[in-house]
Amino acid sequence: MDPRLKPVLGFLAFAVGCAFAYTAGSVALTGTGAAPPEGAGAVRGTLVRGEATRESPVGEPFLYGLVRLAGAGGGGGVDQSWSKIDGSPAVTVRTPGGEVDIELPRPDRWRGAARFEDAEVESLGGLPIISDATDVDERLRPPYRIRVKALRPGDAVVFAPGDEGSAGELWVGDEATIAADLTEKEKGRWPVVALMAVMALVSFVLAFKTLQPSRD
Repeated sequence: MDPRLKPVLGFLAFAVGCAFAYTAGSVALTGTGAAPPEGAGAVRGTLVRGEATRESPVGEPFLYGLVRLAGAGGGGGVDQSWSKIDGSPAVTVRTPGGEVDIELPRPDRWRGAARFEDAEVESLGGLPIISDATDVDERLRPPYRIRVKALRPGDAVVFAPGDEGSAGELWVGDEATIAADLTEKEKGRWPVVALMAVMALVSFVLAFKTLQPSRD
């Protein structure tokens, strides 16, 4: 290694170690920082209706959701999955102060108690949404695994509008359900803290060895 590069690499390793140490300490002291939106702009209530209602291949009809399909592939590196977002994100929420119209973010951005419903089937014939998909039968083979993450009338939500041009923030579930979910997830932060601490230690050791004067 060029001796002129050693100080640069040493200080870089030290900076990376500081970043890891800061992150580990921050997560250990304050948690992940995840929390449902608060304040006057937050919308808390229950979904009552949307612009469209879609029959679902798993569970009850929904207003807006993500449908995924997986199965045995056709070989030759062919994609073994299929997915589609269906329904309309424009929905109405009933709040204590009246009904409010909101625009839901994409299902892969939902937080809180949003969960997939799963089913396994041998045939796709007659299944809503999936049966209209093209080339699925050519790419996939049974058994098929169907997963649906969707919102329906009666679901409790907490929503905060995004800035102009950006999607809002959506949490699924009532306050008690969201709190229980956050408590469970907070327990998983300690492995992250431990990993960050180890990475910080490794970076500091590397920085120390790199910055040590050579003993020529």
